[in-house]
Amino acid sequence: MKTQKTIMLVITLALCATTYVQAASESSLQFITIDKPIQWVAGEPDRGTLAQGDIHPTHAATLYLKGKRILPDFKDSKFINSLLSNSEGQQLSKKQVEFINSEVYFRQEGDFGKSKYDHYQFKLYGVSKEDTEQMVKTFIQYFVENAQNDSDVIKPVLPVFQEQLVFYKTELSELLQKDKEISDKLKEELRSEICSSIEEAQRRFSDFNQKENALFVESAGIKAQLEEIGQTLDRIGQDDNKTLRAKLEEKMNGLNIELAGVEAKSRESRMWGSRIMRPIHLSNKLEKSKAEVDFVKNEVSQIEQIIEQLKSQLAKPNMMQPIIYENEIKVFPVK
Repeated sequence: MKTQKTIMLVITLALCATTYVQAASESSLQFITIDKPIQWVAGEPDRGTLAQGDIHPTHAATLYLKGKRILPDFKDSKFINSLLSNSEGQQLSKKQVEFINSEVYFRQEGDFGKSKYDHYQFKLYGVSKEDTEQMVKTFIQYFVENAQNDSDVIKPVLPVFQEQLVFYKTELSELLQKDKEISDKLKEELRSEICSSIEEAQRRFSDFNQKENALFVESAGIKAQLEEIGQTLDRIGQDDNKTLRAKLEEKMNGLNIELAGVEAKSRESRMWGSRIMRPIHLSNKLEKSKAEVDFVKNEVSQIEQIIEQLKSQLAKPNMMQPIIYENEIKVFPVK
């Protein structure tokens, strides 16, 4: 279904509609030391490459930064210079500065989880516990000094939502037409002599299944008798006990006639069952169609709300200050 291919885009972009009003402050940050060490890994998280180099960090801090924002290139020399020149960065040790210039001082690890998926997760490494905590303060200070106006993020996103709205409305129109066609076919089926309601069709189909099962059992019984007679005829031979052979052949002929009758009834029953099944099939199809219509209607409603919210934010833009989840920073030893 086309809607399923685009829903993730909608969910992701919707995060831009969050308003940021309260920045993390140094005094409110809580550094929590965790005793369990973690492995130092540099580069892309999914590659799991162990970091190499002359300087090995002793600690790492994990923080969750709120908001889908335009992130800098953390390895870019301009960013690193800006980082080191702010008031917090100037308090880093020389060894930490050297480590930062090695470009393996951080990892960006994507989203925090479904319930808080508007947080980026970062790991910042330090050559000491003190430098690691100072690194966090330096990192936050950069985002305070380089706070983005949320209109910078919203402006390129708004046309995408507007395009999505056109897409969903077009799909909704197609689904409503499909829904009407199925509904009309179902009404036509229910006007036939077979049944006048879905409930009646379901009841008759249940009767059909019982009858078909009974015919199957009867047919299987006749076939078993025919097989047994055939085996007996093979054993007695052509010239032995002609009287018994004649009786068995007569019985076999009778069973074959009986089997033909049962199979004819079964064919007629299946034709009838297929006819009864048509309104049931259409009813199931209509139910699925209505679920799709409801889903797309909901998407249209949500996107319309998001567009209005984005337009409202564009009218009164806010500065996207850094917000740390629960103002909590976890610090781990590094092995």
